[in-house]
Amino acid sequence: MIKSFMEKSDSRKKTITAILAALAYAALTLVWVFHHEIWADEVNVWLILKNLSFTQAVMQITVEGHPFFFYLICLPFVKMGFSMFSVQMICHLACSTAVFLLFRFSPFPFILKVIVALGAGLFYFFPVMARSYSVLPLLLFSIASLYPKILEKEVPIRYLALYVLLIAFTANTHVVMYAFALCMSVNFIYERIRLNSVIKNMENSKIVHFFKNFKNLRKEEKIIIPCLIAGLLPPVFTVCLAMKANASFSHSLPGFSNAIATLRKIIVNFYDFLSPDLALKTNCPHILSIFVSLAIIVVLTMIIFFMKKKSSKLMYASIFSILFQIAIYVVSYSAYIFPNRILIIPLILLFFSWIASYENREENSSGKHLIVSLAILFLISIPGGLYAIGRDYRDNFSSAREMADYIMQNIPDKPNVLVFTTESAVSLGIAYHLGKRPLYDYRGNPVICYSPTPWFSPDYIKSMLKPGDEAYLVMFRAEGHYLGMFDVLYRTKPSILSNEIFYLVRIV
Repeated sequence: MIKSFMEKSDSRKKTITAILAALAYAALTLVWVFHHEIWADEVNVWLILKNLSFTQAVMQITVEGHPFFFYLICLPFVKMGFSMFSVQMICHLACSTAVFLLFRFSPFPFILKVIVALGAGLFYFFPVMARSYSVLPLLLFSIASLYPKILEKEVPIRYLALYVLLIAFTANTHVVMYAFALCMSVNFIYERIRLNSVIKNMENSKIVHFFKNFKNLRKEEKIIIPCLIAGLLPPVFTVCLAMKANASFSHSLPGFSNAIATLRKIIVNFYDFLSPDLALKTNCPHILSIFVSLAIIVVLTMIIFFMKKKSSKLMYASIFSILFQIAIYVVSYSAYIFPNRILIIPLILLFFSWIASYENREENSSGKHLIVSLAILFLISIPGGLYAIGRDYRDNFSSAREMADYIMQNIPDKPNVLVFTTESAVSLGIAYHLGKRPLYDYRGNPVICYSPTPWFSPDYIKSMLKPGDEAYLVMFRAEGHYLGMFDVLYRTKPSILSNEIFYLVRIV
């Protein structure tokens, strides 16, 4: 009775601590959200859902190669007429809930939980940038919190169903998480069949015996497993269709030749955020590069040596998940390695360390080394995260809103006054902030979502104009060589995203 009372008291204390930590985290990060200027990649989700029919949206998302889950979360809010702020709040709330789960259910020491929450990922990039990556901490921490349930033979089926659903959601959030979801799916099937096995030492039995034990599962579990497999299929179809529709996917394969440069960018993104320019990291200080590389190697080594025999499968799963993610960057994202993507790697390491603790309760001594390694990995990112927060708080992240405000205040909103853009892909933020006022691409089509612009010609725009039309053109920094052709009316302030520093010129 006393033991039960103590356990309830300890549980209540953990819950209160987790709530307070989540509230403090939410309050602080909400300040960063209010001071963040949304940019093209963020607003594209809102524009797709707002301006396209459901069928058109599915086709657009497929062409871009993105899974659907994040779009489905945002869909009802956008269709009800809520602004982009609703998408930002979805991301912020997801991260705040993830922090609650971290403090309430993770087996780590309190100091490590604090370090993780203050890391660049959870403290800035995930809650502030409204992208699909933002829901990954919540999905991963939810799966980790439920993991002990799948290790129970007589667990209520609702827990297994929720666990499987979370894995499917993760697979359908971003392609870089597919290997992770695949590993956790295989692990789930293995654990459920192992727990219901009638053969002793099943790990050493033949594979055929393993599958024969499938019949010992409950009827509901036999239904859940095919549903899990089905949940892993949509991302495969999406990627295949994207490769077929978008030639850039096939052209990206030679990215393997840039593997070393890509790995350097990955390393830099662990500690040097937004400097000199987001995602375009070419210079890497030698000493810091070595330090960060060694820290990463230490963490991986700790996982290999301290996840012991019982959870060796989790060690292999963590390594495979990370290598798959890096391979995706090398093949398809060699030029743009955004911190949001790279900061998933520490989360994956944290996740597998978290669930490994449930299988290695008697090996706490080895866990101390792993905890120290994880602390080092997250500590490395804190200075860069704070620097990113300071820059975003002080400067424009994107100057899209500034340009849109200038257009609204200084360019007449008349049928014969047209505003064009040279590159719709980087002008999505302007299109969003202009509201119902159209921004046209070089072909004369309203900019309603991401659409690559293969070329630009001022003469082509002039040829579309009617007598009496006034035409203005939004240009971005990379097109500065065109400026001498026009009368520059306005230039936005420098922004963290150099591609979203804009010029407004008058054509006619």
